[in-house]
Amino acid sequence: MENPVPSKEIPKPIQEKILFSWKAPLRPFEKKSKEFYLNASAVLAVVSLVIFIAEGWVPVILLIAFAFLYFILHSVEPEIVDYQITNFGIKIKDKLISWNDIANFWVEEKNNICKLVIGTVFLPGKMEIVIDKKDKEKIKSIIKDYVLEQTSPPSTLEKFVDWLSSKIENK
Repeated sequence: MENPVPSKEIPKPIQEKILFSWKAPLRPFEKKSKEFYLNASAVLAVVSLVIFIAEGWVPVILLIAFAFLYFILHSVEPEIVDYQITNFGIKIKDKLISWNDIANFWVEEKNNICKLVIGTVFLPGKMEIVIDKKDKEKIKSIIKDYVLEQTSPPSTLEKFVDWLSSKIENK
């Protein structure tokens, strides 16, 4: 009598399906006024002078480099890219963020810009994706099937940056 050989089924590969897609800027962008840059430059000059007296040139150069980066990010408009929510994860341009790498998500509005915030298990720990207000509920309903909707408390650095920007901000 022959022993029956169990049939080994080869699993079929799952096809990637696009559940929702949109075009938006790569990062939130808000053009600052000349008065803002004048106020920020005055604060930077005073802080640089104090740091120069206390520590020397190296911290001042670092501070100026950060100020230059901030200026560039707020004066150069970001490119418009394609975003896709698929059954594998979220694609930004051609980079896929797998559902396994996303811990949580929430939607927030700040300065009239609607953002999908994704908590990630890798650094930097949080990503912000610009979305259209009219697509907010559709995006939330799709992502809820894969990830928990839960707000993360702001870090100490985020609290400090928000406080500092509220003191300097001048529109």
